[in-house]
Amino acid sequence: MIKAAVQYLTITPAILIMVAELVKTFEVEGNGEQKKEAVLEAVDMTYDELGKVVELKISKDFVHSVAERSIGVVVNFYNLVGIFTKKKQT
Repeated sequence: MIKAAVQYLTITPAILIMVAELVKTFEVEGNGEQKKEAVLEAVDMTYDELGKVVELKISKDFVHSVAERSIGVVVNFYNLVGIFTKKKQT
């Protein structure tokens, strides 16, 4: 039980960091839903690959849920600080 709790506490920040990097990687103007799906697919593939070498005590559903909720927060933050900017229409 302690091992599972430690995994939950350590994996959550790792998911946030991974999502933040994936959001930047998949950033192109428009296509928000497709970018979100690409990020979630990459997170799911990472979970699957990690599960091949490490016994994971956390569910894929938990990881996917944290990632899905994090995407909007990360995008809003990047918009706020100017990492993402919309092109002006001419």
